[in-house]
Amino acid sequence: MPEPKDFQESCEFYITVAIKAADDLRNALRLDETQFRRITPALWQDPRPAFIYSVLDEVQKAGISIMDWSQKLSETDRKPEHTDHLIRLVTRWQQDEQSFRARKLAEILVDLICFSATNEPDYYRDYLWLKEFDSTVRSLNDQHEFFGFKRRNTEYGLQWRERDIKQAENKRIRFASRNRTRPHQSRSYLAKT
Repeated sequence: MPEPKDFQESCEFYITVAIKAADDLRNALRLDETQFRRITPALWQDPRPAFIYSVLDEVQKAGISIMDWSQKLSETDRKPEHTDHLIRLVTRWQQDEQSFRARKLAEILVDLICFSATNEPDYYRDYLWLKEFDSTVRSLNDQHEFFGFKRRNTEYGLQWRERDIKQAENKRIRFASRNRTRPHQSRSYLAKT
């Protein structure tokens, strides 16, 4: 079954925007893959380009997915029958993949919206630290739940990071109270299990 022309044009448009335009923006950051991967972005003096670089990663992954979906959809020469089990499974798989990509893009959009009111490097740094911290805590909790152990080195590193986060939070609270703004409440980030 031939693809409608507007389907092909739509796919090409989204692939172009997601892959080529994101690549152009990435080049404007003057940041390459080696720089991005060598040092954790939260340690950079100005982590904003690393934040944008990671956002562009998600946009390009969506473009790659759209390219894959358009190729898979165009490879289908036969009309699917309602009783064809494999066609139903492939269709559901593609729907799941599209939902996953849409969710990832929505998460990135929320992050961008939240940063639209500030452009301070410290907030980007905190965000990147907390994102990394959350990922490590989840991984550690999964190890404990599924395998019955936790790596002590990882636990120690998380305790160290939690202490640093609380110190930074207390510093901001003191700064905020001197400026007569309402400070945020402190909270524990590391789940005690």
